[in-house]
Amino acid sequence: MAYSNLSDLRAARNQALNDSDFWMLPDSPLQLKFQENSPLATTTIADYRQQLRDITSGVTDSNVESVELPTLVLPD
Repeated sequence: MAYSNLSDLRAARNQALNDSDFWMLPDSPLQLKFQENSPLATTTIADYRQQLRDITSGVTDSNVESVELPTLVLPD
């Protein structure tokens, strides 16, 4: 999705962070499943969330159209 300004990008980033908050809770059913079956998944989610937090670094309204949010791909 192309963003027309930095505010739109931040709003999409914030929503993606909010949507993934539950994955990081220690008592989340998904977190427990990941820890048992794939510890790499927990690291992948943490990396994804860090990429989201870093996405606005160096971005301005003049180059925001080229920015895309990262995609979370969990290991099997």
